[in-house]
Amino acid sequence: MTGDSPGDPPIGRPRSAGVCRDPARGKLFGVCAGLADHFGVAPDLVRVVAVLLAIPMSIPVIAAYLLLAATLPRCDADERAGGLGAVGAATPALDQRIAALERRLIAIERHVTTREFLLDQRFRTLER
Repeated sequence: MTGDSPGDPPIGRPRSAGVCRDPARGKLFGVCAGLADHFGVAPDLVRVVAVLLAIPMSIPVIAAYLLLAATLPRCDADERAGGLGAVGAATPALDQRIAALERRLIAIERHVTTREFLLDQRFRTLER
């Protein structure tokens, strides 16, 4: 599972790097998107939690958001790729290979579930 856009790191796997803000994927300053990447959750979940917390405690939440927007560094492209570097650029090739393997697996499943395969298997069992 991935985040909001194709270059996002997978959701559910926290990053080891420090927290950074991601203005490219953010709505305002990218604070919620950066926090979501760091903790391995969906950015929309962090946004909903921030809005729900802002209802009873609007001044502290807004102050914390602005403080984080001013102090957190911007995420660079390597961090947005989950710290994968060159491997992050290789994902299209991996996607193609996985698609090819999936097509092959479907063909094998089709063959294994045919009557001819089951009949051959029963004959082999009788020969033993």
